[in-house]
Amino acid sequence: MKQQKLIALGALAAVLVVAVVWYMALWKPEGASLKTAQASLQQAQGQVATDQAQLAQLKAQVPKVKGERAVLKKLVQAVPNGPSLDQALTTLRAAARRAGVTLQSVSVPEPTGWGTPASSPAGTPASPSGPLSLGLSVAATGSQAQLLAFVRAVDAQPRLYVVNSFALSSVGNTGTGHESTTFSINTFYSSATSISPVFPG
Repeated sequence: MKQQKLIALGALAAVLVVAVVWYMALWKPEGASLKTAQASLQQAQGQVATDQAQLAQLKAQVPKVKGERAVLKKLVQAVPNGPSLDQALTTLRAAARRAGVTLQSVSVPEPTGWGTPASSPAGTPASPSGPLSLGLSVAATGSQAQLLAFVRAVDAQPRLYVVNSFALSSVGNTGTGHESTTFSINTFYSSATSISPVFPG
């Protein structure tokens, strides 16, 4: 009887040892790994929720971005990056042909402020406050209706032109109805040193 009890106690002790070894060697490390995995899963789920919210915001901005691109395209056409004198002269000739006006001359001054900022009276560099202007003097002949059509044709161009002044005077026989005039026209361009305006919207 005593021997059987000893055998039973020895078997129980062996089972306890095996259980302790299993817990320490397998269950405890796996439990810690499981907790780490659960924490990583929660962190990943939180990041996914944040990314989905940002994605939804970006998708909502798509129509606005498309609209701003269209506005930006118009602004770049209205005020190009640089004087683009060849474009200005081509525009004026095309407008004159469309209106039936004869261009006698186009006086183009040298662009100022292109690439370097203007200096203040004290000699210190001063940053331009916006686009630079280029003054054009255009002498043309045609009827009053043609000259007005020329002004409208210039105004309809994608690039921004401002007709500051012009004066009409008769050419030759007053019965011809032709007038001679000199237009003072300003066009604008952006310099590398111009202060960038705040984009609308």
